[in-house]
Amino acid sequence: MLSYLHAALPAYFLNQCDTGYRLAQKGLALINEMGIGDNQHGWLNYAAALHLCGQNRLDQALDHTQKALERFTHQANYWGQAHVHDLIHFIRLKRKDFKAAEKSLEQGQTLLHGTGLGMTQGILETGMLGLWLETGRFEAVLEKAD
Repeated sequence: MLSYLHAALPAYFLNQCDTGYRLAQKGLALINEMGIGDNQHGWLNYAAALHLCGQNRLDQALDHTQKALERFTHQANYWGQAHVHDLIHFIRLKRKDFKAAEKSLEQGQTLLHGTGLGMTQGILETGMLGLWLETGRFEAVLEKAD
């Protein structure tokens, strides 16, 4: 099942969203058939959402992020939840819904507070800086840089 995830994720960066989505769906079908209810379910939904976002099918992408978030919440996987919030931020940015994008990043940062997951925290902070630049809040970016 994880092989479908590991094949699906790089497809996004190769601009092969149809292939990546198909692989994520195959992985989801397999774990559903086998009755597996662990974090693989969340990550495969994350991958499906990422590829749907790449196809600009944003409503469907949000549906998959909700499924991923539910799984990661159930499993108490803060790392997975934070990555989903980052993806939700990306989807909201594509819709030019800047307030919702910022809220998603804040939720991810709150989840990670005190966990020691510095790399993921940095991803969320970088997303926030990008959002502030996109919305013209240059002073906030400069303050953060100090």
